[in-house]
Amino acid sequence: MKTIVIDFETYYSSKNKYSLRNLSIVEYVNHPEFYIQGCAVKIDAGETKWLSSKEVVPFFETIDWSTARVVAHNIKFDGFILKRLGYTPAQYVDTKAMAKAVLGNQLPSASLRDVAEYFGLPAKGQLNTNNKKELTAREEQELAEYCIRDVDLCHDIFHELMKHIPGSQWEIIDWTIRAFLEPNLCIDGKRCEELYDKLIHNKHVLTSKAGISKKVLASNQQFAKLLQDEGFSIPLKKNPKGESIPALSIQDKEFLEMKEQGGRLGELCEARIAVKQTLEETRAKKMADVAKVSRYCFDVIFSGAQQTHRFSGGNGCAGNPQNFRRGSELRGALGVEDGQSLVVADFANIELRVLAFLSQDPQLMFAIHEQKDVYCEFATRIYGRTITKKDKKERMLGKAAVLGLGYGMGHKKFANTVYSQTGETLDPDFAKQVVNLYRNTYTGVPMFWRTCDSVLDKIHDGYVGSFPHVPFLGLEKNSVVLPSGLKIKYPDLRFQWKQMFRKWRKEWAYDRYKSQRGSIDETKIYGGMMTENLCQGLAGEICKEAISRLIQYGYPPSGQVHDELLVVCDEEEVEKVKYLVTAAMTSPMSWWPELPLKVEIEAGKNWLEAK
Repeated sequence: MKTIVIDFETYYSSKNKYSLRNLSIVEYVNHPEFYIQGCAVKIDAGETKWLSSKEVVPFFETIDWSTARVVAHNIKFDGFILKRLGYTPAQYVDTKAMAKAVLGNQLPSASLRDVAEYFGLPAKGQLNTNNKKELTAREEQELAEYCIRDVDLCHDIFHELMKHIPGSQWEIIDWTIRAFLEPNLCIDGKRCEELYDKLIHNKHVLTSKAGISKKVLASNQQFAKLLQDEGFSIPLKKNPKGESIPALSIQDKEFLEMKEQGGRLGELCEARIAVKQTLEETRAKKMADVAKVSRYCFDVIFSGAQQTHRFSGGNGCAGNPQNFRRGSELRGALGVEDGQSLVVADFANIELRVLAFLSQDPQLMFAIHEQKDVYCEFATRIYGRTITKKDKKERMLGKAAVLGLGYGMGHKKFANTVYSQTGETLDPDFAKQVVNLYRNTYTGVPMFWRTCDSVLDKIHDGYVGSFPHVPFLGLEKNSVVLPSGLKIKYPDLRFQWKQMFRKWRKEWAYDRYKSQRGSIDETKIYGGMMTENLCQGLAGEICKEAISRLIQYGYPPSGQVHDELLVVCDEEEVEKVKYLVTAAMTSPMSWWPELPLKVEIEAGKNWLEAK
């Protein structure tokens, strides 16, 4: 395959709000104002060429795209343009995705500028063609030089990063691009418009009832003053600096407790939530707009979860699909054409299964093998009486405990987690009892935390070998190597001695770039946290292997969210596809045949109906 590195330059206008700051990729490229000003192209090691607007199509017509690997930085944009022109290569490669996988949280971002700087390459240039559609000869020359430099940087970055990308991941990177560029899901624009109108109406009703302006309800300071003026006390919380600040975020436990008091206070809180919670209405509006020009382009980001390499969701088409909550009407607006069905399959409690068999905890492994309800079983231990699925409140507490306490969570965080998930306030002593009960019941789990603590010692000292009793995990300096070859990294891993309960223990930390702060921060790491990293990383590996199998079966997923895979098929193929999807997701991993996997699978005409 020949390697073609490309970079399109296109017209944009901040004056007309026609830019990628205001529009998704799908809306931008399908907009009537869309105009290609030119493109830089580099084929293999040849000279990088600038193609003017009129030269792009004639040059592309000379290329055999069936034998081409196209490379770009953020290729969903350039690939979308290429697709609009009618060209589909044999393989897509995104150097931005590669950078996320290889460099992870060692950079402020995976932008071309930051990655080039990391490798000591020439600085990315700067050029402003804002509001300029037709360029003068001089402006086009400057644009050509700028674009050629970007392509040369992308070419060099590709060759630097490809040394560190395992062979199994090229197919998965390509799949994430095709899920976006070759969409199968349709958007019900009318349903989106109706949902938007409904949400706006509900907001109007709540704010009118409260008799307070949206501006006051949305402002932290003005809302706090409103509460004081009406005689209500303001709840407080500690910020990261240890300072007391108003707890008025709509996710704050203290704020939600105010809402539950009802009356005038509850009325004000409900109105504030309606004003602040705009995500669903924004998505509904965007989806209605996208429906006019395109199907739903599923935006899956390779190694989006930088530490564990799990997929995340992107905003390239009407918002991040991972934020489309279960039961949401937004899911109901994503469906298939007449004569088709949507098969949605969800890995059943995959992280719990991974934790059970990583830790080799006998209680958890037995329950999974016997297909018992682990949440009910642990809730039975908590309450001292038999709990079944009919006991929803008690089972929910058991579920929160089983899923939350496997990574070393303490009683305070556990109580907050239970409150956020169920609305139930736990007595601190009761929360402590549940935490201790978990650790004394599933003894293999805290033992595995201690194994992870010992592994931190090993990788800090540069040990190279296998993870203790887990041969499919490798160890290198400051890294754990996943079965695919991707690495969970702990850059500049270090420790300090800290005295706790009259005993000295090591407290580990590593460097992690937090983009919201714009700096490298010290991040703590301990056995429970490493356990979480491993469980999430391995769950991601299993999902990728299932996707690869489905590609081989001829039914590549149309999208992926958390532990779900979505596959579009003809109506008459539903049972066959459900069988193939189940096989792809539950057949044993070659590197971990002992792990039993389970899938919940349904089909329907839209995402909500199927799941």
